[in-house]
Amino acid sequence: MSARAKFVIQPFKFKDRAQPTRHELRKETLLHEALKLISRHQASDVAFEDVYRTAYDMVLKGRFPEARKMTDPILRKLSLMRGERSYYTVAQLYHDLLMYGERTWARNFKHPSLLDEAKRFYESPVARRWRRAWNYLRWVGRIRAWVLCFNECAFKDESIGARRCAENFYSHVAGM
Repeated sequence: MSARAKFVIQPFKFKDRAQPTRHELRKETLLHEALKLISRHQASDVAFEDVYRTAYDMVLKGRFPEARKMTDPILRKLSLMRGERSYYTVAQLYHDLLMYGERTWARNFKHPSLLDEAKRFYESPVARRWRRAWNYLRWVGRIRAWVLCFNECAFKDESIGARRCAENFYSHVAGM
């Protein structure tokens, strides 16, 4: 038997960074806009294939950190107001779009995974406090709207609320 050379898969090597062309910068801008649309739950307006291809090309050209610089601020802001399920859905979509970079670039350069970063953003004490304050403000707004509706209904002419209010008023006036 002849001795065969063993086939070994070499680790992925990134090319030197080159200045991106205007066309590439335009595509990266579209990627950023698509990420914003996804964060607003308008993912139906996003062409997944185009966005994934742009992210893939960014990884091949050594520009994956720029892609992560697009996602991290959006996730940081979303962690302040979104519910857990909604937030992690957006984070998973971002991870799916940047999957190739997560599997190659992040592992080779020891960067934390996008999902780990998303979890860290969401569980930070500052984000927890902001979400609590945001929910409180939403409830205050709801209660004000409900009180307004209640008062309109309760104090219409010939309503029970108007009659009882008048009875209470006149009973206090009579006692003076």
